[in-house]
Amino acid sequence: VEGAAVGVDDVVAAAVVAEGAVVGVGPAVAAASKLLSNMVYAYKGYGLSMGTMVTGWDKTGPNLFYVDNDGTRLKGNRFSVGSGSTYAYGVLDSGYKWDLTVEEACELGRRSVYHATHRDAYSGGVINVYHVHSNGWTKISADDCMDLHYKYAQEKFPAAAATTTNNNNNNNNIIQ
Repeated sequence: VEGAAVGVDDVVAAAVVAEGAVVGVGPAVAAASKLLSNMVYAYKGYGLSMGTMVTGWDKTGPNLFYVDNDGTRLKGNRFSVGSGSTYAYGVLDSGYKWDLTVEEACELGRRSVYHATHRDAYSGGVINVYHVHSNGWTKISADDCMDLHYKYAQEKFPAAAATTTNNNNNNNNIIQ
């Protein structure tokens, strides 16, 4: 339920900011993920279905947490959530290395999500890429999955994209 998710977002944000004000430091990513984990754990067994990532940069540096509908909370350096996540993990695992540039990391994330949307019937739409850094976050791109499909197909088979013809006998596209 979209409205419920927005409400949870607002509650977590307000509670984390309030906690930071009480202890005199900025909001902690770990605290936000723990609060969300505790909130959804209270609904365990009620049919809630979610997987999300909580990320940010606080006094401890960059942080990334996975939280699911059972209240499971994991800290890590990369996660994929959603029905297409197994496809995304295949791309992430093959392309991830510790010394990726920001540009390389953004492209790896974009490709990972694209492959999930291409193979999973319940995924698709626009892929939003954000860079989380010590000063907040920056939106890098918003790409339509179909545009990326044609872009990546052209990179893989550059000659094929230029030589597609239409066979009038059976209306199939033939790539020569």
